[in-house]
Amino acid sequence: MSAVSDDPSVAEKINDGSHEELRRRVAELERREVEALARISLYEQVLDALPDLVEVKDHEQRIVHVNRAYREHHGARLEELVGKTEAALGRPDAPLHAERDAQVLSGIFVDIPSTPVPRRDGRAMPFHVVCAPLRDEQNRITGIVQSARPIRGDEMQGSDQQTERGEAHNRALLRVIPDMYFLLDREGTYVDFSAGRGMDTALPPALFLGKRVKDVTPDLAQWAMACVDEALRTGDLVRHEFRLFAQGKWIDYEARAFATGPEHTLFIVRDISAAKLTERQLREAEARDRAFEEQSMFGVFMLQGSRLVYVNPKLAEMLGQERRALLGDDGLTSLVMKDERADLGAFLRSIERAAEGSEEARGQLALRACRKDGAPLFLETFGARVTFGDAPAVIGVVLDVTARREAEEQQRRLQDELIRMQEMMVVEMSTPLIPITDQIVVMPLIGSLDDRRAEQVMGRLLSGVSGCGARVVIMDITGLSSVTTQTASALVRCAQAARLLGATVLLTGMRADVAQTLVEMDVDLSGVVTLGTLKAGIAHAMRRTGG
Repeated sequence: MSAVSDDPSVAEKINDGSHEELRRRVAELERREVEALARISLYEQVLDALPDLVEVKDHEQRIVHVNRAYREHHGARLEELVGKTEAALGRPDAPLHAERDAQVLSGIFVDIPSTPVPRRDGRAMPFHVVCAPLRDEQNRITGIVQSARPIRGDEMQGSDQQTERGEAHNRALLRVIPDMYFLLDREGTYVDFSAGRGMDTALPPALFLGKRVKDVTPDLAQWAMACVDEALRTGDLVRHEFRLFAQGKWIDYEARAFATGPEHTLFIVRDISAAKLTERQLREAEARDRAFEEQSMFGVFMLQGSRLVYVNPKLAEMLGQERRALLGDDGLTSLVMKDERADLGAFLRSIERAAEGSEEARGQLALRACRKDGAPLFLETFGARVTFGDAPAVIGVVLDVTARREAEEQQRRLQDELIRMQEMMVVEMSTPLIPITDQIVVMPLIGSLDDRRAEQVMGRLLSGVSGCGARVVIMDITGLSSVTTQTASALVRCAQAARLLGATVLLTGMRADVAQTLVEMDVDLSGVVTLGTLKAGIAHAMRRTGG
């Protein structure tokens, strides 16, 4: 039974009769798994039955598998070899293997009729080696397959001719590769040279041969001879990058040098200008992005799941925190006011789960937060979904709007105070106290009379009576929009309060509808003189005061 069917959650679904299709799919996967394991076992048996030394490597030149003949020849177990390169195994011909493998990974089929392969006891035996690219179903090169067949005694006859053919074959391989190559001896003399396709030189290749590198290409002499010395001394592959002014422009090159014998070093030179240009552009773009993030006036963060993976200095400064203290799980939500943390979590999750590029994949949220020192913050967060490390993430920009909110609050308070003052002015203007004589004052009432305004009218009336010593107060209700029980009660209270100060209240402007309303409401107006018009009221007051 496979791991698929051993999963309890899957098994529960399988046992459910409504998941027949799932059971069929699991059964099919298990059948394929058994077939695959059987094929792998068969392939391993076939490889182990071969007398050839078979070696399989991946695209990084690491050993993936070797057969039994290979293990016995080298005296090593499979687990000692898998995952290792030739250099990691300490083999002296590792540089040759590396260069040959690089050729195969570029798509070249390598056939070496005769080459010595050391045994575990140190004795070298001749083998016919064939190296071919390993390709997947899409014809992409994924590795290397090498087969080494031992050469029998009768095959050793004419080995000199085979060696010559092998050298010719290797030379032909070097001729067809697009890179420049040259062979220097220990003294720095050009033994062989090929400019490579599309790589022009100042001199024809033939003029290099037999010349010293310091005489023909003095600009290359110093580092080239340093590479020769290191390659011959260590046997390792040596790399060096350099620039030359050619074809009216600077061109970047990479040279790889390795010893081909005790006296010679082979250089493979490749034009890497395009790669260098791309690398410089990426560095410049990264520098621009970093400068924007590091010097930005806005806070910037990147969140994946519940984990902050990036915070720029401005956001850390804004929150009064160290950057490293914010990174990790819940680094941002812990600083938000508790009653708003759920909103922030839902906001970030909805963006992260949305389809990239959709309307739901970006949004805006206002938050209240707290600095490390306890100072309150008002923040506005703008978030958008991105892909980071092959997984969805949210990149956000945070604005500190605390100063703006405080300015808005201050403006609101000033506006409230202005409205209050305006209301006071309206009250003053709507309830004026007009003196007619030293003993008579008139207070016209306009609009409606609610409890609040009734208190203002009473206060204004009493202060006026007390201040001017009036004996008669005429309250004119001609301008009142309506008379209710509340209005009548307020008028009665004002009259009673004025009488306590020794003044008589005259109520003028009594219309027929108002009088009917007061009768129906059974309002007690005893002690209050009522007159139809303000003119009649003034005349009555003048007679009463002897004016």
